[in-house]
Amino acid sequence: MDELIVKGMDLQAQAKALEITTAETFEIAGGYLKALKALGKEVADTFKPVIAKAHEAHKSALEAMGKHQAPLDDAERALKGKMTVYVEKEREKARAEQNRLEAIERKRIEDERLAEAQEMANAGRADVADQMMDAPVVVAPIKVQAEPKLDGVHFSERARAELIDFPALIRAVAAGEVPAEAVIPNMTALNAWARAGREVPGVKIVIETIAAARSF
Repeated sequence: MDELIVKGMDLQAQAKALEITTAETFEIAGGYLKALKALGKEVADTFKPVIAKAHEAHKSALEAMGKHQAPLDDAERALKGKMTVYVEKEREKARAEQNRLEAIERKRIEDERLAEAQEMANAGRADVADQMMDAPVVVAPIKVQAEPKLDGVHFSERARAELIDFPALIRAVAAGEVPAEAVIPNMTALNAWARAGREVPGVKIVIETIAAARSF
């Protein structure tokens, strides 16, 4: 294997040192390229059996671990699903209770303000009374405990997007209402159309020259 390293480094040095300026040096480069491919095949033939053996051992270990882990994962999913349903119901109840308590507090503040405004109006301060009644009613949020607290277990709420109208999204991007990064170009399809010579608005067809060689 050390011999393969020496051969590879030698070819690497020659290839990087070569300046291709004539037909002769171009032909020499081609010879180096074929030699590199041949040496690459030799390297692959040397290490593929080792890699295959290691891969098989790794695969077997993963399968064994998977068999042990599968019932644990299944039980965890089942418990999380049931607990999530319970938490969602409890949080819905908590929101309803919070709305009820805040409505009561809002009514208390409004009644208190109305009484104070009436006193000001009776005292001949109608302007102050009007200001008091026009001022917005601010109710501090009332926290209502939903699900029980569990040490080491946490439930959080996270928003996610669900695409329901792709053409509408495209129109919004085109109109500048939504950032362009909201849409990811399908480069596989665009490259296929480019190879077929198909013109696509907003896409430039770039012709690349690719060198290929085979070992002998």
